[in-house]
Order: sequence, then structure tokens, then C-alpha cells
Amino acid sequence: MHLLERLSVIEQAIFTYKLAVAEPASGIYVNVNSLLNDPGESFFQKYSHYNMDASTRNKILFIIKTESRFLHVREIARIMQLLEEGETLQQAIKKISPALSFLKKLPDTPLISVAAEGLHFNTFWGYKDWITGEGEIAGAFMYNESEITKRKRQLSA
Repeated sequence: MHLLERLSVIEQAIFTYKLAVAEPASGIYVNVNSLLNDPGESFFQKYSHYNMDASTRNKILFIIKTESRFLHVREIARIMQLLEEGETLQQAIKKISPALSFLKKLPDTPLISVAAEGLHFNTFWGYKDWITGEGEIAGAFMYNESEITKRKRQLSA
């Protein structure tokens, strides 16, 4: 095993440990490989150009562009949380949500939101040029369906 391969394995182990320690009560654990389009690159290699000093808006745009697919705010928050230690998932979400709302309102915004299953809490964010002429998300940029929140059915008496 080459040194870079060993470092990648160690990096992924540390990453997994951080996930388990960071939010143990939330029950939210991320499979490292699910965050990577190319299993050959590590998460931190993929985000080596992430700028911790950038505005939240620019960080969001960078994360969405880097993932190259529509993302739910929870996905953006999990990625940001891993890149910036010291924040809980809820704190990250509280920063991201207003920034996304601001970005959406800009006249020349590159972003678009899509509500899966017509529900606002299943909103995914991506770039306008990832939408086909028919108004659908192009296949390569499709969101992760496991991020869709299922509405609890109410029992009628």
C-alpha cells in the first residue's frame, strides 16, 4: 500500500470518527463514500479548495458545484460541518437556510430550488443549467432520493 493510499484510509477513519462523535444523539451518520462522486478521491482531497473565510453564500455555491448534483440543506450542512469543526448540524442549518433564501432572491442567481414530491421540506438546491429544456433535473445532477422526508400519514378516526 502506497503512502497516499494509507493517508487516504487514515483520513477516512478520522472522518468517520468525527461523524460518530459530532452528533451521536441525532442519529445522523454519513457514509463517507456517499459524499464522493469518485471513490478514489478522499473527501478532504475533494474539498481541498474550500475557503473557510468565504461567506456562507459562497461556501454553499462551492459545495453544490463540488458535489455536482442537487442537494438538500441537510446535506450541505453535513458537509459544511465536517469542513468547519465546532458547529453542530443544527447551527450549520441555521446559517445555510437564510443564505439560500438570499441567493434565490438575487436577480441573476445561478441557483434554483426544486421541491420533491411537491413538499417544501423536500427542497433541493442546484444550478439552473442542470435543468433540462422540459424543466426536469438532468439525470447526472439528480438529488439523492434517500434525503426525501416522507410525510407521516395521519390516521383518520
